[in-house]
Amino acid sequence: MDEPERRDPRLVKLAEALQCISLDELLDVAIDRIPPAVQGRYVSLHLLDDDGVTLVRERANHERPQELRIHTDDPRHLVLEVFRIGAPILIPDIVAYVAEHGLAVELDRRARLSSGCAMLVPICAKVPPQAEVSIIGALEIADKSDFSTFGKHDLRFASAVADLLGEAIVNTRIIQSKAGGQREEIKSELDALKSRLDKQQAITTGLEEARRRVELLLPTLPTLPDARLCVRYRSLETLAGEFYDCLDLGAGRLALVLGEIDVSGIEAALVVAMTKQVLGVCAKTQAGPAAALVRAHHELRASLGGARSVDAQLAVVDRGRGRLVLACGGRFAPRLARAGEVTPLEPTGGPLGQLDDDAFARSLGEVEYALEPGDQLLLFSSGAIAAAPPGGTPFGRARPPPPPAISRRSPPRLPTRRSPRSPT
Repeated sequence: MDEPERRDPRLVKLAEALQCISLDELLDVAIDRIPPAVQGRYVSLHLLDDDGVTLVRERANHERPQELRIHTDDPRHLVLEVFRIGAPILIPDIVAYVAEHGLAVELDRRARLSSGCAMLVPICAKVPPQAEVSIIGALEIADKSDFSTFGKHDLRFASAVADLLGEAIVNTRIIQSKAGGQREEIKSELDALKSRLDKQQAITTGLEEARRRVELLLPTLPTLPDARLCVRYRSLETLAGEFYDCLDLGAGRLALVLGEIDVSGIEAALVVAMTKQVLGVCAKTQAGPAAALVRAHHELRASLGGARSVDAQLAVVDRGRGRLVLACGGRFAPRLARAGEVTPLEPTGGPLGQLDDDAFARSLGEVEYALEPGDQLLLFSSGAIAAAPPGGTPFGRARPPPPPAISRRSPPRLPTRRSPRSPT
């Protein structure tokens, strides 16, 4: 393309429009902008396939479907004259041209009945790595939009357009080739990320279901005429093995259970269900809290194989006699609030599920307390220690949160201490 032609405003605008990074986008822009620029009613864009012997009609402003694959040895298609001659071709009359050159071209009805003029222009470019000028396609233009005949000026302008298109195609292919490796790498990373997200979503869904199942295991606290029970249970994002229970032992006696297992995630739902059931059965069948924990320890150690540690607080409140009998295995002991003072209740033995039966029984004690009117008993887990009031700092071990588990209005009693036996 000569320098004066490059300065043609129509070519300048077209060159700007053809600056694309995607070949599909480039061809879409080309088939939209080129027909009015070259004044062609019927325009087709053909590109050589990678095999070098197949010409593919990539875009056309007049055919559906647009794509047509032509072998370069097929004599039935006029556009292949570009490759035989290797230069732009001006055809004032298609029918006469075919007859004059003895071509075996099959002319469609449009070609026979139209004005019959056409321009066939090779799309040329310097193709790396040899950087030799090669024909990479063809621009097929038929029938001038004003129904006149194409002239040499039209052919020269169409050749300039084809040169611009050839440069744009090569540049776009280079960009896509360089970005291809990056795209594959990015695609691989995105696929891996999607896989992780899918797995995370499955885990999240499983955790939500497990959390729902654990919450279904937790009882509704009863309404009592002479005591008030309340609970605060809040699930964490990662399901933990914390649970509570409230059991009616009959004869005005009530068992309060709070447990915590060193397990999280989906497994927590299964272990919590089993542990809660074991503690509930033992609390109802054994003589007292300590004996219940010893028996529960034996069952849990056998079931879990010593792989899990269970903190458990078991308090039996005899509302008729105004007595509290308590046994605790693990890290935390309940608190008793009386007359404005908060006192840790003893004793605390080893955690359930790991020690041998005799060692656990020896570590465990049982204490009986007399309850006074207005007493508040608090059973809590490690989650309460890590919690913090609004705008404050975590409670920590020395300052457990204040909500009571039970308050009692009855005459005072004196504390006594008992020790359990290991199960036989």
